[in-house]
Amino acid sequence: EIEFNLYDQVEIEVDPGDPAVIECFGDEVVLQPEQISGGYIGDSGDYTYEWYDESGLLLGSDASLTVTSEEDIEYQLIVYDDCQDQEVLMPFSVEVIQYPPVQIDYPDYIACDGDLVIVSPAILGGSENYSYIWPDSSIPCPCPSFDFNFELDNGPLQYVELIVLDDCTGLDYTIEIPVELDDIQAPIVDILEVSTQFCPGDEITLDAQVSGSSTYIYEWLNLD
Repeated sequence: EIEFNLYDQVEIEVDPGDPAVIECFGDEVVLQPEQISGGYIGDSGDYTYEWYDESGLLLGSDASLTVTSEEDIEYQLIVYDDCQDQEVLMPFSVEVIQYPPVQIDYPDYIACDGDLVIVSPAILGGSENYSYIWPDSSIPCPCPSFDFNFELDNGPLQYVELIVLDDCTGLDYTIEIPVELDDIQAPIVDILEVSTQFCPGDEITLDAQVSGSSTYIYEWLNLD
């Protein structure tokens, strides 16, 4: 006489957990069920796993799968128990954060010959994780501003080239920021005599009264 014990198997249930999120270009995420219950694993002590991509390609047979992606994607996990008569298909989603386009704004930079201009543009969008390349170096730095020496010998309109690197998305943006000579009106000069009465050979003191919006250097010339 042969006796058989038949058991009603509990259905396999797979909790995939929250979707995996990739924040930066090149980041990897690990896909793994939050919890698995049910089925029969009394012989092996674990379930059998099969991971597939969206095209149906088998990627792995471990309890977890490490992936990276540049766009949203979905993977499929099939879980078996020891009896191999149950299988559960569970999708695992990977979300890739999409950042808004980078915008670079800057004010009007006006300078006089020899001025030191602090160029500091406002950058919006992207991941807000930036590096900068300024004209004084080809190496990216965490420096959002640049000290620019405005020399009139280089022309009345000059440009500061800036490359902004989004360290998270891997994208870069190049812009030329203009710095131009201040359009100042010529000063008005009145020469005043300190005294109107003097004798031959007396020294005369002249006072230059200058009206304008800049700072000036004075040079007196004897036109005789």
